[in-house]
Amino acid sequence: MKTTRTFFVAFLSLVLFATALEAQTQYYFHENFEGYRGVIKDEAELTVTSNLIYVDKTSTEFGYKFKLEATRLIPSYTGNTFDTTFCAQVLNRGRYRVNAWMISREIDLTNATAPELRFDYACGLHLGVNNFKVMVTESFNGTDPLASTWVDKTDESGLRTIEFFKGSAYPTRFAQLKVDLSAYAGKKVYIAFNNESPLDMETPFNPEEPLHYVDNIIVGEKVQLPTGVYLSENFEAIPGPNDADFNSYNGWWNADPKNPGRNFKKRIDTTMPANCLIIHNNGRTSANAWLVSPIIDLTNTTKPVLSFDFGFGNYVDTTLMSVKITDEFLQGASDPYQYVWENVTAQTGINNPSIVTRHHESVYPKTVHRVTMDLSYYVGYKINVAFNYILPLDNVNTPPNPKVPVYYIDNFMVAEDSVISSTENVINRNDYFRLMNGQIELNSNVVTAELYSIDGKKVMSGTTGQLSTQQLKGIYLIRIVDENAAINTFKLSL
Repeated sequence: MKTTRTFFVAFLSLVLFATALEAQTQYYFHENFEGYRGVIKDEAELTVTSNLIYVDKTSTEFGYKFKLEATRLIPSYTGNTFDTTFCAQVLNRGRYRVNAWMISREIDLTNATAPELRFDYACGLHLGVNNFKVMVTESFNGTDPLASTWVDKTDESGLRTIEFFKGSAYPTRFAQLKVDLSAYAGKKVYIAFNNESPLDMETPFNPEEPLHYVDNIIVGEKVQLPTGVYLSENFEAIPGPNDADFNSYNGWWNADPKNPGRNFKKRIDTTMPANCLIIHNNGRTSANAWLVSPIIDLTNTTKPVLSFDFGFGNYVDTTLMSVKITDEFLQGASDPYQYVWENVTAQTGINNPSIVTRHHESVYPKTVHRVTMDLSYYVGYKINVAFNYILPLDNVNTPPNPKVPVYYIDNFMVAEDSVISSTENVINRNDYFRLMNGQIELNSNVVTAELYSIDGKKVMSGTTGQLSTQQLKGIYLIRIVDENAAINTFKLSL
């Protein structure tokens, strides 16, 4: 008999997601540089806008200001069309002293409760010196940044602790950084990004001064999770159409650092629950894709549990997905290979056919299973959870194989065991039955259906039509035998 961890979603987690998304849309400031599209050209110096009231340099020597940079690092979409996205870039190339500033308009936090600054950052050609800063002030005259008293928030953002790109001026991944602005609740502030290079004409020419990239600058309320919930994500807000790539999303890190080819992608499909993530490769090239969670703080937890929805389609004879945990991962240019990961795949059960059904007849799994794992071993630590998809095929030595597994991931949550246990529920999206008006309506592909109480006692059975369950309340198990003699067990809440 299949495990009872079959095809249910955490109802409370969906409520949390909706709350989180609502909070994220209440922005006090938002700049993604897309408003410059068609106004100035790629690599042109940024101009003053209603959002950015100062974009200039305070040094008199020749030097670079912040400019517009077209990049595909963070996808941008217009309707269903993929566009190159824009971000801000600043550099100096080691030629002269420069002090470049990009300063926001006044941001009104008088009605804020727990405001937070979030921004995407990347650094290329980093050779050990990084003079880039993010700062806050309550007073700016609009013309001279040096006349204001700025509070340096760079270290608090974690900007100096992420991994930087050293061998290329064009980084391929951003890190999402955050600064707590709670101390400024009830006030009005300005946010500044500053690149100060102390080089001058007497300093030897250095052609590899770092290049700094900034995008998606947001000041909004922190997402407040309920007590006992440490991370909750349903991937609903990933921008773009079906199969959209993404790089940095809500602190998630998504890349194949050695073989850029297949990342985890957004999936929108009526055959699957809402939006989710999908990973596949069609067997055409090798792949080693990583999806890494934001840092999950378990320092003050009691009995944390990891849970997520997992589906498995197009199965032939191999499994390619693993789940891993580390307490060492850094964002940005980080290469997951350089860290020590503990492989916890077996503990999650995703590759165990008695827990997760391996559907071979279609890329769309008939059932999506909820899997859980006890994280008590990690109490007291800050961790990252990673999904790692490895396909060791290549174009040269291995013929293309269209039959490789397709994986679906959704409704990721780390919370106390008491929260996870109380939120298990079933939904009626499967190939065998649906719940309608208190009754279980069986599909024509069902040979037999047996309903059991949670303690294993058979309550009723049927072969066609309906199971009348209007008088039943509580958690039940339904055992289905289909026309192919496959057996599946589902958990129901009646």
